[in-house]
Amino acid sequence: MTDKSQINQTILQENSNDSIVYNRQNAVTLRINNRDLEKRVKLELAKNSVAQDIIKNIKNNANFEIINEILTFQDLIYVSARCRQEIINDHHKSMIHEHQSSNKIIERISRIYYFSKMRKQIEDIIRKCNMCIHTKHNRHKLYELLKSFSTSNHA
Repeated sequence: MTDKSQINQTILQENSNDSIVYNRQNAVTLRINNRDLEKRVKLELAKNSVAQDIIKNIKNNANFEIINEILTFQDLIYVSARCRQEIINDHHKSMIHEHQSSNKIIERISRIYYFSKMRKQIEDIIRKCNMCIHTKHNRHKLYELLKSFSTSNHA
């Protein structure tokens, strides 16, 4: 048996009846690997009127929950509008997954975060990315060369 302070730091922990339970508080906190980003998510959550309405009526919203001062939707971290671009850019421009396609970024972000119109926002940011514009080849089929029509002199 390990020390209680160690158990509280893990995602899985032993319950009083010797069963293993999922420690949701630590799981949500560990998903945000950037402490500055975590602080901004919490700060923007306090400023966001939609999030505040959800928090006020959280008992009526079975899908929402507050864990470690972070609003979650079905165990995904709810992100207000001001933090979304930063999260998308962090995932798109990271050294590990540098400038991947929108589908891969959507898949990675949607494992951790929730925000409305996620696909559209990610695709818009990637479409405007200078690095992607200049390095990725265009998959559009080239147009055929225009051919001029001969005109007849018949009147």
